[in-house]
Amino acid sequence: MYLLVHFYVPAVKGATDYLRYGIAFETRDFDRAGAYALLFLIVVVSAFELAVRNKPSAPVLFFSSQTKSLFFRVGIVSTAFGAFFAALLILNVFESGGMRAYFSNRIYFSQNLGYASGLALLFPIGALLAFFAIWDGARSKWRAYALFLLLAGYWALFCVSRGTRLQMFLLLGPPLIVWAAAYARRPLSALWRWGLIVLPVAFWASFAASYRRSVLTGAEVTVDTRSITSGLDGAFGNHENLVWLMYESPDPVGGATYVAALTNLIPRAIWPEKPLGGGPTLTNLIFPNSYEIGRFGNSSITPGLVPEAYMNFGPLGALIVAALFGIVLAKISNGLRGSRSMAAVVLYSLALFFLCILSVFSEFLGIFTMWVVMSVPCLAIVIADRRNRLRQ
Repeated sequence: MYLLVHFYVPAVKGATDYLRYGIAFETRDFDRAGAYALLFLIVVVSAFELAVRNKPSAPVLFFSSQTKSLFFRVGIVSTAFGAFFAALLILNVFESGGMRAYFSNRIYFSQNLGYASGLALLFPIGALLAFFAIWDGARSKWRAYALFLLLAGYWALFCVSRGTRLQMFLLLGPPLIVWAAAYARRPLSALWRWGLIVLPVAFWASFAASYRRSVLTGAEVTVDTRSITSGLDGAFGNHENLVWLMYESPDPVGGATYVAALTNLIPRAIWPEKPLGGGPTLTNLIFPNSYEIGRFGNSSITPGLVPEAYMNFGPLGALIVAALFGIVLAKISNGLRGSRSMAAVVLYSLALFFLCILSVFSEFLGIFTMWVVMSVPCLAIVIADRRNRLRQ
């Protein structure tokens, strides 16, 4: 997927002369950004190899009936809470005047619903917990699959109505990693095989981007070379952000967007001048003063891992971010392989999934917030499970 973002999509855009910012970049500008993206990847992989364990070991799982009961109860409660807040957000789309009006000013219409957007994320993690509680050890697994399909349908409705392409992956990625880590005899080969499911979802994300654009403009969705390129760019086109940053060389923002993620839970009413996330910051760099808090018509650009690191610390500092990213990825991989409880496997799988998503698209603030919210039910199970085992 990293190669898709930084090499394949730029090649397709170059072949069709599709550029999102209207700047006539030359081939050497894309080549230079591609070389830097490759160097970033090499640093990540090198740091990962230095920090990862040489001999992987499959986790020895403790998934007792008591733990399954915890999974089911926490899962059902989390799903119910998440479904309620997801419904509020779906209603918000219609109260805003329909999908066209909502998509044209999505940030403005959602500005007072940040809490609901966060709590809605309890739905996918609750669905995952409930699914494995029913699925594990069951002679007939059709009930678990039926429940999962029902919940996936509701979540798909939420994602389409809100235009949240990334969140569709939340009911696919984490369960896949959990299954591969806890049940597959050969986890890596299983991930490669079942990971192919990402491809149709990627194309779904591409179509969703085209559909959202058609809703905004009132145009019909067409299938041609330019529309496909436009869809790919909408879903996986953040490499051009790196091209722009290397071309224009703005002053680094010094880690402000990472601070914004760590302080995201502090209301702006208490700290009005707290930093903006990566999307609004990049938007204001490319289109000065185009993003203002609370203004009608705000729109934000998704930076991606490499552009956001480059925007914060420049070319050398971003490579330090790459090294740290590789080390954290290795530590989480070590923890996943050494987990002795199913609850810990789910917790590590979430972290691994969000790091993988961050390496492809999105911004640190959004990924960090999703990880924090979805980790809360898992942490509750880990703590309760550990206490129960100590008592025994």
